[in-house]
Amino acid sequence: MIFKKLGIFDENYHQKYRAYIRQKRYREYIENVKLDIYAKLFDARLKEKIERLIKEKFGKKEFICPDIPK
Repeated sequence: MIFKKLGIFDENYHQKYRAYIRQKRYREYIENVKLDIYAKLFDARLKEKIERLIKEKFGKKEFICPDIPK
């Protein structure tokens, strides 16, 4: 408002600046969403890997009855 009263308000510059700010915020938002998705995928892969390793190392063991002689 004050720029309009002083006569130094340029509508074209104002629109370009607002578009730039919106575009910059949009890019930052997209980048944050992308990083969140990568983090979730990494966590899921890590959990799967841990579960697989646990199954490999501590899988079902054979039950050995101590009463039966070998």
